Order: sequence, then structure tokens, then C-alpha cells
Amino acid sequence: MKTLPEQAIIDELNKVAFSPEGGLLFNPEKECMDEQLSFLFDTFSQINPGAIIETGTQRCLFDLFILTNFPKTKIYTCDPWEKSIEAVKVMEKYFPSQIEFKNASSKTLLNNFSKDIKIDAAWIDGDHRYEGCYSDLLGCSELKIKNIILDDFRLLPCIKSAIDSFLKSNPYHKKGESGAVDSRGIYWLERSEEK
Repeated sequence: MKTLPEQAIIDELNKVAFSPEGGLLFNPEKECMDEQLSFLFDTFSQINPGAIIETGTQRCLFDLFILTNFPKTKIYTCDPWEKSIEAVKVMEKYFPSQIEFKNASSKTLLNNFSKDIKIDAAWIDGDHRYEGCYSDLLGCSELKIKNIILDDFRLLPCIKSAIDSFLKSNPYHKKGESGAVDSRGIYWLERSEEK
């Protein structure tokens, strides 16, 4: 059963890196947020992640949820937003040595990431344009990441378009998606077995 992070940590993250757009642990649509958190918990319970790449650190709310529920996970994350640096500093107080942050674009992180590090999953929630999302998907495919989970595919049709384009020419298939009550939409891709 999923565990919600301590409200005091969420408040501290929102204080240093507030964004009015809401977020994973800061969503006024309670049913939507509950569905997202349940889907993420169920998905990552199946994956049992040792390491995750995240594009779009923002306030570290995804990181907080994952490390609260899967405390042995290492997260490699990036965001060009300067306020993310402060959010990572907050997280390092509670989860020392579990987050490796780059104040850079996802393209920089993915193109320079060591292929010697085994990554179990990627969480794509950074550049919300078609080109940026598609580039992140290609970067994850180059790294042969088995599981790619994307946020906001219902909220932004360009995300779903990028997924559809990616699936046409890459060895991945749809593994699942969050329920319809999640108006933002989370989509899970799994790498197909190589023959």
C-alpha cells in the first residue's frame, strides 16, 4: 500500500520551488491525484527500481513520492529551472546520496549518461512539447531503458502524439495507463524483448 510523504517535506519543497501549475503531490483534483499516485505505486512495485532517470525535476515531488515508497532507489534527474537546485537541496537533507541532479536539459543528461549504469525506469515529465518529449523517448531508447513512464499524455495531446510516433519505429509497447479519472494521464511503455 502506498505511503504519502510527510506534509512538512511537501510544504518545504513548495516553499523553495513553488509553481502555480500544481504537481504530483499538490493537485487540487483529489481523485486525479489519488489515481496518479496509485498507478505510480503499482507500476513501480512491479518494476522494483534500483535506479530511475527523471526528466523534469521541478520541485522533486516525484522523487519524494518514489523515495518515500521505494527508499533504496537512486534517482538521476535534471531540470534547467534554477529553483530545482533548491528543491534538490531540501531532498538531500532527508534522502542523502539518493538523488544525482544536473541543472541542465534532459537532452544533455540523456546524451551524456553512462551506459554502464543500469536504469530500471525513466520518468518523463520535462519538456512538454512534442519535440522535447520525442527526444526524451529516443534518449531513453538509446540507453535501452526497459520501462518509460510519461506524465500528462491526456492533458497535452502533443505528448500522446510523441508516444504514438515513437512506438512506430522503436522496440517498445504500451504496458499500461492510469485510469480515466486521471485527467493528466500517465502512460507506461515497456521495451520489447529483443529477438
